Amino acid sequence: MEKEQIINYLKQTPHIKHTLCEMKRFFKIDKLNKILLEMKKEHLIFQNAKKEFLTIEQAGMIVGKLSINRSGMGFIDDEKKGSYKIDQKDLQTAMNGDIVVIQRFKKSFWAKVIAIKQRALDKLVGTIDTS
Repeated sequence: MEKEQIINYLKQTPHIKHTLCEMKRFFKIDKLNKILLEMKKEHLIFQNAKKEFLTIEQAGMIVGKLSINRSGMGFIDDEKKGSYKIDQKDLQTAMNGDIVVIQRFKKSFWAKVIAIKQRALDKLVGTIDTS
């Protein structure tokens, strides 16, 4: 319930700088720091360089299912904003079918993986070649 309240507050008040001090003034929650940290780890919110809390949309991030072609190029299709290409070097450890958070590069349809929200595979069997 508290997490939903925080997300709704961030969405409804985009004109306010949502710093920790401002959030503490508005929310009378004892463990606000802990909740905000959990939300950041779950990639429900982000904190920018100015220490302001933002929703995924406000931060310019997109969540989607990753598709990777044979050449290693990744793609995310977003119904609202179009399709984004992700270079192999920007995939981090994401694999085909994972649900990922991406950040697009300014004024382009290229993006990079910021975080993996959900893995498509629970188990992976293979051989590691260190040569």
